[in-house]
Amino acid sequence: MIASATALTRFRMGETVTKTGWYLCVPCGYLQEFSAGNTFTTCEVCRAGTDDGPEGYTDKENEFWEFIQVTGSKT
Repeated sequence: MIASATALTRFRMGETVTKTGWYLCVPCGYLQEFSAGNTFTTCEVCRAGTDDGPEGYTDKENEFWEFIQVTGSKT
């Protein structure tokens, strides 16, 4: 089960990943796996966090990665 919308936390490009798992790019819906200790990057699909990103998500300070599921977990 996914947490309610009010309990979800978003992360921005450059922040350190604290939990290995799957993260959703809010603007485009792309799922990307990130490993703990690495940093969040731009979305390789919609380029969120760059000048080429979707409207409202062109600044690297925008929080657009949302934790979905721990790697290997079954829903």
